[in-house]
Amino acid sequence: MPCTDRGNTCRLITRNGNTITHSFPEIAEALIDMAAGQELIVDCEIITPDRRGVPRFALMSRRLGVMRPSRTLQRTVPAQAYIFDLLHVDGLDLRPLEYLARREHLRLGKLCHT
Repeated sequence: MPCTDRGNTCRLITRNGNTITHSFPEIAEALIDMAAGQELIVDCEIITPDRRGVPRFALMSRRLGVMRPSRTLQRTVPAQAYIFDLLHVDGLDLRPLEYLARREHLRLGKLCHT
């Protein structure tokens, strides 16, 4: 699930091109905080784990399409984003870098290309 983040806004976009930001406001807020004002494009997967931490699509279906999930829904069906690739930072295309180099930028929180 590619996610784009620019300044104080965020769009969560499925691989089919559907915008699902409204269903996962807590993920959008976390990405905005992580971006710290930079424009980012990351590749991630959003999951909804059960009480044992196992991702469950049935739980995901309870969140998808909800325009304004209540705090209760966010608490009872929590979502987590697993970011596994950093594709762009402030318009700079990082895809020419090796995958492990992009992962290192994520691991170290180096969201600006140096």
